[in-house]
Amino acid sequence: DGTLRRSLSGQGRVVWAVALNPDGNRLIASIEEEDTLWVWDLATGERTQALSLKEVGHFVALLVQRDRILAGTTKLYSLSLDLESILVQLEVGTKHTITHILPLPRGPRILLASGPVLQLWDPAEPRHIGTLEGHHEFVTALAVSEDGRYAASGSYDRELKLWDLESRVELATVSVAAHIRSLAIAQDRFGLRIFAGDMVGNLYAFRLYPNTREGEPRSDEERLPPGLSS
Repeated sequence: DGTLRRSLSGQGRVVWAVALNPDGNRLIASIEEEDTLWVWDLATGERTQALSLKEVGHFVALLVQRDRILAGTTKLYSLSLDLESILVQLEVGTKHTITHILPLPRGPRILLASGPVLQLWDPAEPRHIGTLEGHHEFVTALAVSEDGRYAASGSYDRELKLWDLESRVELATVSVAAHIRSLAIAQDRFGLRIFAGDMVGNLYAFRLYPNTREGEPRSDEERLPPGLSS
C-alpha cells in the first residue's frame, strides 16, 4: 500500500550495497568507512551481527546466492551465509573496484563489472569463463536479459552497449548524451527492448533484433512519451 514499514539506520554514512539473505528475513548492507558488513533482522529492525572487513575494505557490490554471498572490492570474495568466514578470495585481473555483480539464470554463473571490463564467472568452482571488452571508461550501469543470454552496459564513455553472453561478442553500440546510470531489459519473441536513463535526465528506449539476417537492421530507437525523449 506504499506505507513505510521500517527505516534502518546506516549511521549517517553511505550505504554502498544491500542484499537479502535467501530466506528474505535479513538485510545485509555494506557501510562506508566502517569496513563492516552489517545484518538487520527485518522482523525486529535490530542489527544482529556483523563481519569485520578491516583488511578488505568496504564492499561496493553484493549478491546473495543459495549457498554463498558474493562481494566485490578490487577482488571477488565468496562469504559464508552466516558471515562467519571468507570462503574464497579471487583476483579478477584488474586494479579497479568491482561495481556490479549480477546473477545469470542458468546455474551459478555471474556477470560482473570492474572498471571498463565485464567478466563472466562461475563462483562455485570457482572459474573465470570470459571477458567482454569494448568500453573505454568505467561501467556505470549493467542489466541482463531474462534468459541470461544478453546484457546491456552503460559507461562514463557515454556509450550503451549490447552483448551476447554466449558468444561473448558485442552486438550493438549506441552513443548517448551523458553516461548511463540505470538500465533495464525486457524480452519478447521478437527481440529485446532496452530502457536506459542518463545523468542529465534523458530516458532512452531501444529495440534490438539479435537474430536478424545479415544486411537487415539490428536495432532502432523507439519514441518515448513527450517530455521523456532525449
